[in-house]
Amino acid sequence: GLFSTFNPDAVSNAELYAGGFPAKYGDRLSSVLAVTTKEGNSKKYTGEASIGLITSKLMFEGPIPKGSILLSGRRTYFDALVWAYSKIKNDTLSLPYYFYDGIAKINFNPSPENRFTIAGIAGSDIISFEESFTNEIEEKIDLEWGNRGISLRWRRVFSPQFYGEILGAWSNFLTHFQYEDFSDSTNNLHIYEEIIDYTGKCDFNYFLNDRHTLACGIDAKQLEIGYNLNVVEQDIIAQEQKTHLFTAYVQDKWSLIPNILSVQAGLRALYDNTCKRSCLNPRIGIKYHVKPNTALNLAWGKYNQFLVTINSQESYFSIFDFWRLVDSRHNIPSSYHVIARS
Repeated sequence: GLFSTFNPDAVSNAELYAGGFPAKYGDRLSSVLAVTTKEGNSKKYTGEASIGLITSKLMFEGPIPKGSILLSGRRTYFDALVWAYSKIKNDTLSLPYYFYDGIAKINFNPSPENRFTIAGIAGSDIISFEESFTNEIEEKIDLEWGNRGISLRWRRVFSPQFYGEILGAWSNFLTHFQYEDFSDSTNNLHIYEEIIDYTGKCDFNYFLNDRHTLACGIDAKQLEIGYNLNVVEQDIIAQEQKTHLFTAYVQDKWSLIPNILSVQAGLRALYDNTCKRSCLNPRIGIKYHVKPNTALNLAWGKYNQFLVTINSQESYFSIFDFWRLVDSRHNIPSSYHVIARS
C-alpha cells in the first residue's frame, strides 16, 4: 500500500510466514506477520524527523538508567493540505481523511540475566466529513478504525543454553461509524464494534547444541467481542461474546547438515473453554539451501482458528469486518498447508 502498517524507522525485523508457519505461532488459518521493534539505543541519544508531501515522522531513542527508550510517531495531513488549498482557492474541496500511529518501548535490565520490556502501540484511521446546504451543518459522518495495545515482557537467561520469556498483553481493535442528521434525528445511525484480547504466555528455548534447538510454551487468552447497532438512540442490535482459549506447543529445530539442510517439526494443542472443544495441529518444515542465497522450503501442517468473520461472500467492499467467535453449533475452521517454495 501507500503506507506501511508499521513505522519502518522503529522496526528492526519483520518476517512474513505466508503459510506453513511453525508450531510457535497459531490461532490463524493462513499467514502470520512477526514484527520486532528496535530495542532503543542504550549508548547515546539519537533522533530522526522527516516531513514529506503527505506525512511526517518522528523517532527518538536513547539510554535510561540500566536500559533504553524508543518513541516513534507518524501522521498524515491529507486533510490539512486540502483544507489549506480550499481556503486559498476559496473552494469547497475537501479530503477528510488522515491516520496516525505511535510506538513506545522501554527496556530495563536490572542484571545481565534479566530484562523487562514494556511496549505500547496505538493507531487510527479517521474519516470525518460534514455536509451543509445552508450556513449550518446539516449532516455529519464519522468513521474510525484502529488498534491499541500494551505489553509487559520478562526475559530471563538461566544459562547460556536455556532462556525463557513471560508476557502479559492487552490489545483492542475497534471500528466506529456514526451518521448524524441534524435536520432529522430519525435518520441517525451509530455502529460500534470492538475486539479485546487479554493474553498471558510463557515461552522457553533450550539449545541442546549448535545444531539442535528445542522450544515450548503455553498461552492463555481471553477474547471479548462487542457489537452495537443504534438507530435513533435505540439499540437495535447489542451483542457480546467472550471466551477463553488455552494453547500449548512444542517444536524442535534440527540442523541436519549445517548451513545446508534443516528440519523443524512441532505440535500445537488448542482448547476453547466456551465450546469445550480442542484441536491438535502437527507441523513440519524442511529447508534446503541449494546455494548460499537460495533455499528450497517444504512445509506441511494443520491450522485452526476460533475467530471468524461473517461477511457476505458476495461483498467485494465492506466498511466492517463482522467478527464472531465459533460456538458449539459450528465446526471450527481448519486448513491444511502443503507448501513448496524457494
